Amino acid sequence: MRVLIPGLAGLAFAGAAAMGGAAEPASCIWHAERLGMAQARWPVGETRRVAPLSPQAIVMGGQGCGAWVREGAGLRQYDSAGLLLGTIDLAQLRQRHAADALVAAAIARQIDAADAMLALDARDGSLWLAAGTSLLHLDAGGKVLASLFHEQPVVQIEVDLLGTLWVLDEVGLGRYRADGSLLARYALGEQYPDVQRVAFDTLGGKLWLIAPRRVWQVEPTQLAVPLAPLAWREGLAYQAGQTVSFAGHLYRAQLAHIAPEDSDWTPAAAPALWQYVGTQPTASVPLPWRSDAEYRIGETVRYQDRVYRALASHSTYPQTGWTPANAPALWRLVSDESPDAPVVDEARVIEVSEPLADVAINPKSGELWLLGQHTLWAYGWDVQQRYQADLATWDIVQPQALRFDAAGETFWLHSAGKLTPFGVDGTARDARPVAADHAVLGTTALRILPTLVLKDPPPKDGGSQPTFVFQYDAMCSGRPCDFDRAHYEGYQWQVSLDDGAVTGQLVFDAVHHTARLTPTQPLADGVHLLRASITDQLGSRSTQLEHVFNVTPGALPTSNGDAPAGDLPG
Repeated sequence: MRVLIPGLAGLAFAGAAAMGGAAEPASCIWHAERLGMAQARWPVGETRRVAPLSPQAIVMGGQGCGAWVREGAGLRQYDSAGLLLGTIDLAQLRQRHAADALVAAAIARQIDAADAMLALDARDGSLWLAAGTSLLHLDAGGKVLASLFHEQPVVQIEVDLLGTLWVLDEVGLGRYRADGSLLARYALGEQYPDVQRVAFDTLGGKLWLIAPRRVWQVEPTQLAVPLAPLAWREGLAYQAGQTVSFAGHLYRAQLAHIAPEDSDWTPAAAPALWQYVGTQPTASVPLPWRSDAEYRIGETVRYQDRVYRALASHSTYPQTGWTPANAPALWRLVSDESPDAPVVDEARVIEVSEPLADVAINPKSGELWLLGQHTLWAYGWDVQQRYQADLATWDIVQPQALRFDAAGETFWLHSAGKLTPFGVDGTARDARPVAADHAVLGTTALRILPTLVLKDPPPKDGGSQPTFVFQYDAMCSGRPCDFDRAHYEGYQWQVSLDDGAVTGQLVFDAVHHTARLTPTQPLADGVHLLRASITDQLGSRSTQLEHVFNVTPGALPTSNGDAPAGDLPG
């Protein structure tokens, strides 16, 4: 569900603009240099350097200018001023986990890896490391959250706004939960050849598949039939929760283990290690909708011989009647065909005239920028071209990398000898000189947080039916998101009074982002506690609001005005 519609159609790339101005966002980026690592900022033009370092990868969180750097056998964390906050030594981490052969093996593959990769989950600040087939999930303190081996050598890792890890390899895509359990595995095959990178538009429910001269925009369900589970065989390491096929049936590992050779510990013969799941399916078929399940945005289900796709993450309950057919705010019909057929829609394709050096996406608007050898393009979430410009306009030669800074809403282009920032409107800003043999860049990730405050709270000593007016919104990496109404209608509200249910109905004003609640039953005299929070479609929850108030005998009813009535979301 695209929740922000950028009104940028028809704009062209502009020439270099003067720096400064209170309305311009602040942006910063960390990048490698020959003698270490440096941070560049716009519009203040500051540069901070940290040496000696030879960073292999740099990632930044959802707010501020701090960074994590991967180098050799360790990770280093720096604050916005370039001061070292802490380190994670992978060799020491392996020693601490020597008793666990699977974890120790996954860590060992990461040490001094030439193909080291790093990704950050902006929701909780945790880190994913990849090297070869090894995947490692660490929290900011170095605690191992998950360790596993992917089936193929890893080409790219990326964490989407849901906290899901996507892994691109040479034959397909893998999708993992934070605990390392596999959510899905997709083959790209002949339908999408030569894919070298993937960009994620989580809010729009889309993937961009990037080949050297072609880009496809697809929904996850448009990808080819998910790859069959790994066929069980001796000598391999298996993770708890991993599904394998054996003799035409599926089994799920109950414990992490290595299957010894010549041991006959087959899934069928070792029920202590493997749980029987069922017969191996021959096609990817959406599961039937259930009234007691949790669904995440983008999932597909079958209901009454039709296929629906979830527009928002939500839980279902038998008493609500929120079936896919009755809840258009939660589900979209995608197929009237037989539910036994996979859902396949036509992908939208972009053809370019020269090889692509890199791509970058604005995850809030869904706009994708393509960096060619001589040309810069921008396409909207609707696959309509926004801009096209010759890099020679800004004396840019040998382009190497392109990144988007979500906090400063700035695209950064790394080329021979300089870094050039661009506004989302295509305006080029003053370039920064750099001295680097290769491009390693880190920019602020998008972090979306719902916000909730009590607007003009009722007196702490008042009547038995006080009116509470809540103000709700969302912040994107420390800046107002300015989403449209559809995003806020997907909020799930948690409101309690004295740790119990509230007898009342929320009345919404979608224009002013307020919700009014008045208990339908008078409250007893004495002290009461109101708690409230909201959860968005991505699973991010606001800070819990708490308000203590007292109902005084004989006090007049309290009110906070008459906010315009709105509809209850969902």
